[in-house]
Amino acid sequence: MKKYKLIIFDLIDTLANSDGIVKATELLEKDLGKESIKLLIDDGQIDKEPTVNSVICKFKKKRSITNEQEKLVRQWVEWSDISLYEDAIQVLKYLKSKGYRIAIISNSPPTSKDTINDLGIKNMIDNSFFSFETGYRKPEKEIFEFVLNKIGVDPKDAVMIGDSMKNDILGAQSANIDAILLNRKNNIDFKPKITSLTDLMVIL
Repeated sequence: MKKYKLIIFDLIDTLANSDGIVKATELLEKDLGKESIKLLIDDGQIDKEPTVNSVICKFKKKRSITNEQEKLVRQWVEWSDISLYEDAIQVLKYLKSKGYRIAIISNSPPTSKDTINDLGIKNMIDNSFFSFETGYRKPEKEIFEFVLNKIGVDPKDAVMIGDSMKNDILGAQSANIDAILLNRKNNIDFKPKITSLTDLMVIL
């Protein structure tokens, strides 16, 4: 595989697992119903809201909630409990040792937490871009172009690694960026594909 300057990672279900988000979703659905998640997401527009309070304010215009329910909504928005996959640290250290610049692009609702720092990988990530900060979300090519412009790298010198065919792979390709699918279950027919992050230590 050709030499790149910039390695871009998706965050959730690529570097970090979504178990905490799933649990928060289940609690919210149990209390407010499944339709509440759809209202909150608003066809992806939640990822473009600037603050948690703006998400909640917008949601409260659609339905009435108690103070306790508002706490559940805030917990869900803020990604209260996510953790790294076991192979993430090893691979990030390897890529840094090889001189790659490393960035993260994540579709994310606004959060008051420093997610990258809380995960313990801040010193391994050169740049992180969240949709609520940029105003764009994957698979929109604009978020990829935004990242490349901010870092100062040509599309041909970057590669995107993520678990979503739509958001990560097709999104990156729409901006003329190479993409590698992370398919841990090995149930999607696509090339290039890896089934573990450690595969990157062989191909990059």
